[in-house]
This record gives sequence, structure tokens and C-alpha cells, in this order.
Amino acid sequence: CFFFFNDTATTEIYTEQIVGSVRCVQETGTWGNKIRIFSMYQLRRSFSSYKGGLTKGNINPYLVASQYAIGGPIPIRALEIKKKMKQGEKFPFEKVVECYIGNPQYFGQPPISFNRDVLSLVLSPKNISSSPLHKDIKERAQYYVNNIEGNIGAYSPKRGYPFIATNVAQYINQRDGVSNANPDYIQLTSGSSDAAFIVLTALIRDRSDGIMIPIPQYPLYSALIELLRGSQVPYYLDEDRSWQITAADLEKSFNEHMEKGIKPRMIVIINPGNPTGQVFSKDTIEDIIKFSAKHNLSILADEVYQQNIYKEGAKFHSFRETITKMPEPYNKVELFSLYSISKGYMGDCGIRGGFLEGYNIDKQVWREITKLKDVFNLPTVGEVSLDLTINPPKQGRESDETVELFENEKKEILDSLKRRAIMCTDYLNKMVNVKCNPVDGALYAFARLQLSQGVFEEAEKRGMSPDLFYCMEALERTGVATVPGDGFGQKPGTNHFRTTTLVLPETSLHDAFQRFSKFNEWFHNEYKHTQKERTVHFDKNINVNN
Repeated sequence: CFFFFNDTATTEIYTEQIVGSVRCVQETGTWGNKIRIFSMYQLRRSFSSYKGGLTKGNINPYLVASQYAIGGPIPIRALEIKKKMKQGEKFPFEKVVECYIGNPQYFGQPPISFNRDVLSLVLSPKNISSSPLHKDIKERAQYYVNNIEGNIGAYSPKRGYPFIATNVAQYINQRDGVSNANPDYIQLTSGSSDAAFIVLTALIRDRSDGIMIPIPQYPLYSALIELLRGSQVPYYLDEDRSWQITAADLEKSFNEHMEKGIKPRMIVIINPGNPTGQVFSKDTIEDIIKFSAKHNLSILADEVYQQNIYKEGAKFHSFRETITKMPEPYNKVELFSLYSISKGYMGDCGIRGGFLEGYNIDKQVWREITKLKDVFNLPTVGEVSLDLTINPPKQGRESDETVELFENEKKEILDSLKRRAIMCTDYLNKMVNVKCNPVDGALYAFARLQLSQGVFEEAEKRGMSPDLFYCMEALERTGVATVPGDGFGQKPGTNHFRTTTLVLPETSLHDAFQRFSKFNEWFHNEYKHTQKERTVHFDKNINVNN
């Protein structure tokens, strides 16, 4: 506490907190023996030497334990290299290719023209009437202006704009062939991450509460579970079966953790998969729902890649649709579904928009979950972008010209994503000691490494996991930044890395993989022997005469 006085020529400050920090000018008994008087000059001097008391050792240990691989050593080093290159330092490559993150528009994916043009007018409504843009664009912009109280620069309601929540419910009904989507159980979000956060915050009470997560998994989930002081209950995806799930594996994981005193409360499903790129069949989804009903689990369905399906004959089946159409008791399973505008064909990662739907959720529970959003404010541009995504131009409302342009742009983006997914898989499977399942969906390839003992030895010497060592060497020698598999979780004894399939133009992806292929061959040749074996080999080839 600081007390300011004007009763002397020099302002004096009385405080008990800084007794030992600065030299005392005089003591006074007015406020008790512990109070001392300091001049402003001396106080400034004390602050200049202030060192603070916060260290990594005394902040929240659950925050420290929470790890997010997408922001780990590889991205940090990649940014360091980029900074040094701007300062003129030379590296054995011309640019860093940041394949560690699913950020489509960063790589040059174009935004949907209709969406951007509408947003430009919503942000500046005075230009609507005079704009040379198409009538369809101006009408859609006016629709938003008319339905938004104030303007888009004002706070929106904490649940999001009600008219957009209604549109989301209509979208779900149309997508899933159902009729019971309720706007009251739609929470607009700034993407899928904060939706996952508020759900897990509600469910996790202490370490005895378990959340079942796939391994490999998107590390958001392991990070949040650790931060919220819950327990991870991993279930392994079967790499030999293209990363599918079996009921037997789920039962095994559930029972093992129950024996440890950890009670799973929820199962997280990522479909299509990140980082694994699998697409689950309807039969698999039904098995997961039956398993959840048997063990009284809620389901968190991360379905943000639902529009990224590349496998011939494969189809996205939402958990919402499947639960609704199953008989009792399966149609009563509690479900939380996530959607985001960051993925799909949109790739609007920076605009931040999405929704969370609760289905079969108790009304009071839903209120407790969504009240967490009362603490934060939604990005209004993201809300409008969400509506543009779920409510795109369509025949009978917009002109044929507008609809055709939208459909062509969407098709071009999705076709290119499919070509790049195939290209990544083909390149990876041609590499020495690398194996990769087909990328059936999403935006990533998750490749398995067969590493020699020499790699393990060198990685240990450098204080790294084997796959981090591989990825770091690749970055330093090729500029291609990938993410080691240990950041996503993997079966013991295996090593992987994840790369995005997003690099544009497609010729640049081709060039990056050519460099990466050459590196991979060099790496496995360089470390195929242990240090002892390399020393013996070197000694045998010494020419004593020289």
C-alpha cells in the first residue's frame, strides 16, 4: 500500500512493503514503528533495481506441464532462422517452409471472393449503395447490417448473434438430414480451440477425472487436460489399419485406467483425423457411440475437417447425424460437436470463427458450460464469416453468376488439396526408411520413421528425442519445418513426424519434398552406424603412411 502526502516540500511515500528495498530518510511513529518515509527520488532508484519474484519454478506448475507441440522447438527455431535470414545470415536454403502448422492462407490459398467482398462492405456499410460489387454481394452485406445491433464494431451477445445461431441450426438440419437442431444449444466461438476449452473446463474436476484421447492426437487436448488438472486416458489408433479405431482397444484403455482409480468421463474423437488423416466409417462411429453409451461417456467430436475428404468413396458422417438416427439408448448419448472456419475449403484461420453444438445436454449443464463465454467476447467478423461459410451462395437466392463463381473457387481449392495430399503420400513412401498411410482427409501426413541405433545414440547425446533430432536436422539442412511425432503421442518404440500438405504453389511443394528426400537419404546413411561402429570403420581405413 502506498500513501501519498502533500504536507512537505518533497512528496513522501509511506509503505511497509519496501522497507528493505531502499535507504530510509527518516523514521516516524505516526503509522507505527514499521513505517518509513522515502523521497520520490529514492523510490525511483529502488524500482530501477527491482528484479521481480516470478520464475518458472513458482508459477502454475500445471501451465508449465502443459505442452503444445505446434509451438515447440521446431517452430521456435524456424522463426529464429527466418529472423537471421532477414538480417543477412546465410543458410543452405533460400527460405523456410513452415510445414508444421495447418494455416492454408499463409501458404497462398486464396479466400473465397464472395466472403471477402461481403465482409468488406459489412465493415464499411456506408459504401454498400455506391459499391461497384455485384448486387448479390451488396444484398448479403445489407442483410448482416440490418440484423446486427449497432454495427460490427460493437460487442455481440455472449452466445453470438442469435440470427446466426438460427442459421447454424438450419445448416445442421440440412447437413445431417435431421430436424431437431436447436439454436438454444448453439454457442458461437472463435474457432474450435476455445470450444474445447470450455467443455473440458466443465467436465474436469480433479486428477480422478479422465478424458479419453486418440494417440496420435492434436496436442490441444493433452495440453488442456494437463492445464485443467485432469488425467489423459490415451487410446491408440491402429496404424496398420490406416489409423482406425477398434472397440477392443477402447475397452482396454478404459479398463486399465479404471483400475488406476481414473474414471473416464468423455471420449474425444477427431474425424477426419489430425495428424493422421483417417476418415471413420459410419460403422466405426456407431461402435464409438455404443461404447460411450455402455460406459456413460460424453463425446467430444472434433469435426473441423469435415469438408476435407479425399479418399474415393469416403464420406463424412457426423456424430450428430449418427446419434440422432440410432435407437435407444444410443440416441441419448451426450454430444459436443466442434466446427471451425479455419479448415475445410475456407482456411480462414486468422479471422477466428466456429461453433459448438450441445446435443442431449442437460439445460442447466449447458448454461454452466456456456457461461464461461461470458468472460470473453466473440470476434464479430468471425461470426459473420461463419455464417458466410455455412450459408454460401445458392441457386434461387443468388444469381447463377455468383453461384458459379463460388462453386468454381471451392472446387479449385479442394481439388488442389487432394492433389497435394496424394503428392505428399507418394513422396514419403518413396523415401528410405519412411512409411506413410494415405491421406484420406484433413490437411496432414503422419509418416513413420525406421531409425537405426546410431540415430538414437546421437539424439540422446544432444538431449533430444529421436524424431525431434530428425526434424531439427531436416530444418537446419533443408529449411523444411515439420513436427516430431512425440508431440502428438505415438506408440512406444515408434517414431513419426507430421507435415502439412498445404504448401503452394504445388511446384513449391514438389521442390520442398525433393530437398527433403535428399536430406532423408543423407540422414539415414550418416547415422546408420553407432559411434563405436563409425570409429572402428574409420580406424580400419587409416593410411599409416600418410
